[in-house]
Amino acid sequence: MAILSSRFPPRFESAQVWRQLDSNRRQQTISVIAQMAFNLIKTRVASLQQEEDDDDHATALEQAAQ
Repeated sequence: MAILSSRFPPRFESAQVWRQLDSNRRQQTISVIAQMAFNLIKTRVASLQQEEDDDDHATALEQAAQ
């Protein structure tokens, strides 16, 4: 584990580590983060769609009961 230096903010250290990675590792990292973002959005959309479907179903039941 790297020891944080008080001379430089963490952002500088992160940029330095990023530059030291070879291009294959950078591409792998970008791919993993992109896949995680895609999965997060996909899950969020599915959750919102489920909520909408549940609301529609509840409304239909209320209308049928009247």
